[in-house]
Amino acid sequence: MIDTMKLKYIISLLAFTAAVSSCYKDDSRDFQIPLAGVSIAADDAISFSVGVEGTYEPVIEWGGTSEADYNYKWTDNGREVISTERVLKHLFTEAGDHYLTFQMTDKKTGLVYGRDFKMTANSEFFLGWLVLSEGADGSSKLSFVNLSTFKSYPDIYATMFPGTPLGSSPVGIACQGIRKTDQVTIIQNGGEGSVVLDGSSFKKVINVADEFIGGKFPAEDDGFKMKAIGYTHRGPDLVLTENGNIYDRISKTGYSAAFQSGMYSTEPYISAGGPAKFTYMTFPGANSYFTPLFDGAHNRWLAYYTTTTIPLQIPAFDKAADVEFEEGLDFCAGMAADVKMRYAQTYQEGVMRSLRLANVLEKSGSFYVNTSKLDLNNANSHITVSDLQQKSITGYAIDADSQFCIPRGSGTDYNDELYVFFNVGSRVYFYHFDTGTVYLYHDFSKDSNAPSGKIVSMIQNGNVSQLGVAFSDGHLFICDLAKKTLTSIRQNNIDPETYDKMVKAHISDIPGTVVSLAFKYGKADNYTGSKISK
Repeated sequence: MIDTMKLKYIISLLAFTAAVSSCYKDDSRDFQIPLAGVSIAADDAISFSVGVEGTYEPVIEWGGTSEADYNYKWTDNGREVISTERVLKHLFTEAGDHYLTFQMTDKKTGLVYGRDFKMTANSEFFLGWLVLSEGADGSSKLSFVNLSTFKSYPDIYATMFPGTPLGSSPVGIACQGIRKTDQVTIIQNGGEGSVVLDGSSFKKVINVADEFIGGKFPAEDDGFKMKAIGYTHRGPDLVLTENGNIYDRISKTGYSAAFQSGMYSTEPYISAGGPAKFTYMTFPGANSYFTPLFDGAHNRWLAYYTTTTIPLQIPAFDKAADVEFEEGLDFCAGMAADVKMRYAQTYQEGVMRSLRLANVLEKSGSFYVNTSKLDLNNANSHITVSDLQQKSITGYAIDADSQFCIPRGSGTDYNDELYVFFNVGSRVYFYHFDTGTVYLYHDFSKDSNAPSGKIVSMIQNGNVSQLGVAFSDGHLFICDLAKKTLTSIRQNNIDPETYDKMVKAHISDIPGTVVSLAFKYGKADNYTGSKISK
């Protein structure tokens, strides 16, 4: 016969075990049944990196028992079982604090011993380079390179979410920041269409189609295919389709306050002066009352102008009295039919009603660079073009595959001088606008493990200290963009062909065919200033 008091004790003990094994608290504590010599040590310094499988081994005093005597279980935040091994090996997909429960179940008695741990998952994805590529099956692949360490995370989305395809038919990347964090939009035309990802974990947040009124893309845009998306820091977000339509979303919450704070219209933006076919849009990266849009149907620049308090305006571009364009290059009235707008960059002029616009134009195989000031006229809501400067680039075999980059940034070394980067094959040059001279920046064919593909994108990082050069075959070069380096090249003080510090990092493990390159700013403030910070 079992002693009654002993039986009551055993029942109480088992009840206590069941209760504490399911408990969840935000600080480390013991909840183990005391057996002689068996204990699990506390640890307040557990950390993992998001997107990378990490390992943690608890310190256990066995008290005469052994590892084989127990079954094991790790639970994340009291909900998800993430391991049934003594040594935790896990890839976390969400940044922040996690509360882990470690349990040891005695195989003979069924008694549970355990401890709660607080663990911090740190995101390595706040600042860095995003590379979008296409797999052999058409799938979209997102990779990341950390700004500080240059550590590469190839196909990071698939690594973190293997059971949830990103999509297919990739087109490009767009980033949007608020005060402390950001989101990444993957522009693609296959699968679920374009999707928005969380900036710290790359977890899917929403399909772009769900951000339109009615929860689907507009039916009037036949075969709706996104070409680009642009996020402003005050006012509208804009979607551009391959059909040349623009759709807008006005934020309901104001500057840098929240994501998905409004819905995109299902009616495309209609321009003045007849139907437009928009082919390009450029954003200054800072606060501006208007966004320049290129109308390919009339070979001219127009603008989008509206805010949460100002109704939609359609500003035309007017020439100041002293402005005189080269023949056929008048982008206010409409350029000649044989002129192509190859690249444009806008940047803040100091006030919200003023921007500077730089264009790279192609005419009959010749290339022109012009820069001008754009001012929003309060009287007629038109935009006045002034301070026009125009020069040509000659003697270089720039072709349809050539990419361009004009580094700009308020308060940076590039605030006052205009440099135009372009490539011919694997050789990258820069054009110094003030002197009208072209210089070799770097010949990537001469680097070890040289790429065999073509350059598909060149962009700057946040504080304009680095230039990212992406090749189609999965090579990414992160290069020195300091003004002193370019000045040294111009003064023949260094030879870019042999300068071993030009390339700061060479990443060659990007999978698939590279489609697009973007710099991830992490938060809104990093879009607008000369410093980037966490």
